[in-house]
Amino acid sequence: MPELKAQVRDAGSLSASLRSGLFRLYEQYYDATNESIFFHDLDGKDYVITLTDRKERLQGFTTLAVHSCVFDGHPLRAIFSGDTIIDYAYWGEQTMAYAWARLAGKIKAQQHDVPLYWFLV
Repeated sequence: MPELKAQVRDAGSLSASLRSGLFRLYEQYYDATNESIFFHDLDGKDYVITLTDRKERLQGFTTLAVHSCVFDGHPLRAIFSGDTIIDYAYWGEQTMAYAWARLAGKIKAQQHDVPLYWFLV
């Protein structure tokens, strides 16, 4: 199986062509969606991890939002995982998992003394 390359991107700085590519991949795997729904959700995210093959073709992505709040007088942060798509040909490939773990580690290190939770829906 060809290896994939992961890249962490600021969700607010994605090019229009990449945003369109994300939606095209997304709509291949989800019914009852449209660009408006997809882009509204994407606009609420902080990060996008993209997966590309050796020819730089998009083969997968995941979106993440980081939320901060105070609960019971204590600060906390949470990572909310959004849409995650990996082209069927690459199922079982672990590049996404490693990239996600590295990003979560960087987010935790930004405020190492504040608990960080993960919400996976």
